[in-house]
Amino acid sequence: MIKTPFWRSDSTKERSERRRRAVIPQHFDYDEDIIKTITKHPKTKEDEMFIRSALENNDFLCSLLQNKKLQDVVDCMYPESVTPNRIIIKEGDKDGSHLYISVTGTYEVIQNDKVISRFSDVRVFGELALLYNARRLATIRARTFGRLWILDRVVFKHLMVQSEMDQHQETVTFLEGVAKLNSVPREVLEEVASLLKLEFFATGTNIVEEGDTKPDKFYIIKAGSVTGKLLRGARFVERKCAKSDSHG
Repeated sequence: MIKTPFWRSDSTKERSERRRRAVIPQHFDYDEDIIKTITKHPKTKEDEMFIRSALENNDFLCSLLQNKKLQDVVDCMYPESVTPNRIIIKEGDKDGSHLYISVTGTYEVIQNDKVISRFSDVRVFGELALLYNARRLATIRARTFGRLWILDRVVFKHLMVQSEMDQHQETVTFLEGVAKLNSVPREVLEEVASLLKLEFFATGTNIVEEGDTKPDKFYIIKAGSVTGKLLRGARFVERKCAKSDSHG
């Protein structure tokens, strides 16, 4: 039962700020004006597939960049040619201002002023500093003429936050369509949406078990359908459930 909630006294501005805090990381200066000015650089289908493949095969980025997030990053990367001896990133730098994908050319990896390796394959680099504000672990220097795809850190961060905000609002709208929640104030659903996590289950997977004495999750079906079976005496009673039904 929903008691008289404290949030009804909040101003619209306070509620909006609370929603923003729910999806915007701390220590990040989000600027809506930057979102409006982000440029999407035109590419051929081959270029898009090249960038997408490189990002999807990167251990650190593959789980972070999916669906629209991935496409947004692909759209906003731009090409740049490099000349021999150009320093792409410098060991110890903490600005982490760009993400790079090598297209052509040979590059040297340098630590403590010593060349420790070279590469000329397709490679994503600069992602750790981009994600975690970490210092550059090595210097990357162009050994030959080459070509890179580049993404600015500020653009990357804003794309990620905007995507999270869009997903948050999509979740709130979805919750408003759940029968058991349609009388709950939107402000509460905003808070609930910030706590929900998306999980995927393969066909035939048991999501909850009858008799579980320590359930720790509440499920709402977002897509697909599930079958619930209750053991009554010596027979099963089966019920099919679909989108927006809730369990747990």
